[in-house]
Amino acid sequence: MVPQYESFLDATPEKGVIIVEYWWQPPNRLNGGARRSAPGMSVGAKTSMIFFKRVLASEKCWCGSGKAFGKCHRRADDWTYVSLDPDRATYSPVVLIERVFPQVNYVHARRQFAADRRLLCIDYASVRAEWALPAHPPIVNDIGQLVIGALEITARGLRIETNSERRLEHITGSASQLLGDLGKSETRRAEPQKTFAVPGRR
Repeated sequence: MVPQYESFLDATPEKGVIIVEYWWQPPNRLNGGARRSAPGMSVGAKTSMIFFKRVLASEKCWCGSGKAFGKCHRRADDWTYVSLDPDRATYSPVVLIERVFPQVNYVHARRQFAADRRLLCIDYASVRAEWALPAHPPIVNDIGQLVIGALEITARGLRIETNSERRLEHITGSASQLLGDLGKSETRRAEPQKTFAVPGRR
């Protein structure tokens, strides 16, 4: 299921939904790839994109309920922002969300993530490294490759950032498969279109 490009000119809340997605772009001149390169690793950039997806009132709702959109999540008062679920069959409401595991060992996690060729590198500095987890099967187009969230590792531990509850659980499970027991965690949520203030980062 790939978001279809639709015109925003006649878009209204009762006609569809706004899809918010993350994309990984391979290193190039515009995103500073030449300056961010790492030995044996392609270090790209993460960007966000929005699409309007038209949904007819008679079509099945994006939430997977099986009901018609017009009798389920169709809204006439405000937009519904959604993101594609990891199973690529349904969508979830967008909420910026992060989960921090402070007990994860930086050196071990950095080594494991760097060795996993499924992950797409965003940063690979000595004190901070970040990877994006791509959708599976891969979705690639002119924008880049669709990703469902990011994993950041620093001396403070592992931080997972994404934009829906289902994506968070999927990424947490993937991280556990790579690293084993992640220990205790703290989860924080924010409203759509807002961001988190991450301690120690400008």
